[in-house]
Amino acid sequence: MNIYNHIKNYSEIIIFNFFKVILPKSRPLRGKLLLINTGEIGDLIVSSVILENEEVLQHYSKIYFIIKNQYLGLFDRYVGKIEFIGYNYKKYKYSIIYKYKFLSLLRREGFQTTIQLTAARGILNEEMVHLSGAKERSVINSFWEYLDNHLGRYFDNKYDRIIAKDVMNEYVKHFELIKYLRKDNDKEIIFNKGLTFNEEEFIKKEDYIVIAPFTSLMNRDWKKEYFSVLIKILAQKYDIKLLGSQNQKKDLEKLTSRDKNIQIFAGTVSLNEIPNVIAKSKLFIGLDSGLTHIALKVGAPIVALIGGGEFGRFFPYRESDKVKYLYHKTDCFLCHWECSKSEMFCMTDITPQLLINEVEKILFKI
Repeated sequence: MNIYNHIKNYSEIIIFNFFKVILPKSRPLRGKLLLINTGEIGDLIVSSVILENEEVLQHYSKIYFIIKNQYLGLFDRYVGKIEFIGYNYKKYKYSIIYKYKFLSLLRREGFQTTIQLTAARGILNEEMVHLSGAKERSVINSFWEYLDNHLGRYFDNKYDRIIAKDVMNEYVKHFELIKYLRKDNDKEIIFNKGLTFNEEEFIKKEDYIVIAPFTSLMNRDWKKEYFSVLIKILAQKYDIKLLGSQNQKKDLEKLTSRDKNIQIFAGTVSLNEIPNVIAKSKLFIGLDSGLTHIALKVGAPIVALIGGGEFGRFFPYRESDKVKYLYHKTDCFLCHWECSKSEMFCMTDITPQLLINEVEKILFKI
């Protein structure tokens, strides 16, 4: 961690302790639970395993789940008992007034228990846990991505328990949490029974392939020219739907030759529609991104290219005859996406033809 981040951390800890003094008193009410995940789409999909097994929370009378405002739409079709609380990330980070109002709201609710689910812990999500006024506080992991060792241990010591301290994979951590809450390690844990996206509304599969060529972090992307070759070859035989954000529209257009078999959905599909689009597809092709987590969740056949940056922390997971992860093993795996090479050989050494071979294998089995 560089000097800038050290200064930033310790200025934030001053604010944290200031809020401890000025926030209104909290009166924890028995039976009220607060779940917190301030991560991105992939992080939330991982945490959705709790939604699918919500019976483990049945002894709580009220359950709330804090996520970023922009991802509330992801759970529009959710049909369970958990209520979502959205917050504005930028306002929370930069506005003392907004932060005070939001934390005061949490304290007035009077939570008995909070559980920190965020994969990458930092002071902002630690604040929500430790300033919520909850009597009992648990955390799922000890991954201090945005904290130095001293502050990481400082906050760890504030928790009553760390559920899966020595577990690397985020899905497995959540399974360990469910086992802990259930007190029964032998009962089957449900990965997906349709509560998260209410998949009873999904239409039967159609004859198209979904490709998501970009992530929100460019250092996890495959070569654009490789995707261009891949799309051109697959479009000769299949209808293709390209998924991406509005900001990625021009880059998506550059990957195509305006083929009539290719549709571009760049910011034109709402968050609550994306799982349906992917679930109906013949195959999903993606990267280490939230859309690949959605594809895994809805049971779509998958070919995903993943780098070695955090290999095993999210992917590969649940690999099977219909779920294939491609990567090139190098000696610099687990670099936390700080590549020391001239390019990311863990991904760029995977050629379009290698990927097409895997696509054909999976389509042959379907």
